[in-house]
Order: sequence, then C-alpha cells, then structure tokens
Amino acid sequence: MLSNHSVPVGAVLPHVVYDDVAQAIQWLASTFGFREHFRYGDPAAPGGAQIHLGEAWIMLSQSRAGTATPANSGYRTQTLTVFVEDVDAHYERSKLSGARIIEELHETEYGERQYAVLDLAGHHWLFSRHARDVKPQEWGAIVAEPAVLAPQITVMLAVPDGSAAIEFYKAAFDATLLWSLGNGADVVAGLGGGDAGGRQRGALLNGPGQAPAHGQNGMEGV
Repeated sequence: MLSNHSVPVGAVLPHVVYDDVAQAIQWLASTFGFREHFRYGDPAAPGGAQIHLGEAWIMLSQSRAGTATPANSGYRTQTLTVFVEDVDAHYERSKLSGARIIEELHETEYGERQYAVLDLAGHHWLFSRHARDVKPQEWGAIVAEPAVLAPQITVMLAVPDGSAAIEFYKAAFDATLLWSLGNGADVVAGLGGGDAGGRQRGALLNGPGQAPAHGQNGMEGV
C-alpha cells in the first residue's frame, strides 16, 4: 500500500466534529495527551486538524450545517476506543484534568482494562489496555470468523555491555525493561515499547558472554 504523510494510518481514520477545533486541540492535548500533527484553514480558527496519541490518529472537523456535537444534539452516536500502554496513569491524568469520568477504571470480562470518559463536546471515549488474552467464546460471543493475530518479531542484539545498552535504550528511545537475567555486562534482557494496542514490541539484548558468536563481529565470516 502507498504511504501518505498527510494520512499516516492505513486502516480507519475517525472524523470527529467540534464547534471550536482550536479549543478541542488544546483540550484533547492537555487532558488526554494527544499531539497535533497539522491544522488547516485559519491557524487561529482552523476548519480541521489531525491529532494522534501513539498510533491512534483522529481527524477533528469544524461543525457545520447537518452536523452537531453530542453536547448540542443530545445524542451519542459513537464511541472512540484508544489503546494506551499505561491506562492507569492515563485515567489519573484525565481525572486530575477534570474530565467527566462516566465509567471507572476496571477489567472487563473480555480481557480489557479500561475506563470511559466524555470530552468537552460530549464525545464518548474509552481508553483501554489489553489485560488478558480471552477468546470471544469464553464470554458468550458467537464467532463468525476467527481473528488471526499478526505474528510478532523480536530482534536479537549482541552488545558489548548489556547493562549499558539497557540504560542507553531506556534514555534514548524510552524503552521499557521487560525482564532480565544476570547482571553487569553479561546481562540478557528483553526491552519493549508499547504500540497503540498495548502490545510490546522490542528487542532481546545479549551481553558478550551470552551472545551467539556470529553476533559479535559484524560481517566477519559472512
């Protein structure tokens, strides 16, 4: 599929209506942690904008004839679910910002840890993290077509000093230490960074005493 820097998502891009797009950008950034990608029209009163939180991308649109926010229409027509790695911290952030929490943080029967909140225009948001891997049949759903989960790849890196490498990747790339065996230069460790679905993607680090022989000398012997 061709990539497009103006639409950096390849599956679904929701368009959400607000009466004041500039105000919505500020509110969604300060309350939920979204970041602005671009806005168009008058910078002070944009006709639309694109924001994202991790890999969750959203278009904000100026309300016009035939459209209305839930706060103005009195109806809620959709829910936006966004997956975040640390949903507990996100929940606390929303509460401290004064957002209206309408469903407290909890774990669902289908394996999600989530909470529900309304934004300044009455739009309904769910922020969630995968807590357990639960098959739909286990909680009573009828499966029409089984979901095929994409395989994950873990990169194995041979490093001269495992402990130093861990600290470098944490500082440089905000990596999370998932597990470790041993200590010092010879530590073996798993590092990860969450994607929009809360899945860990990352690398396995091997210190010099643990690394495969072919991993220590670049292209030598290839």
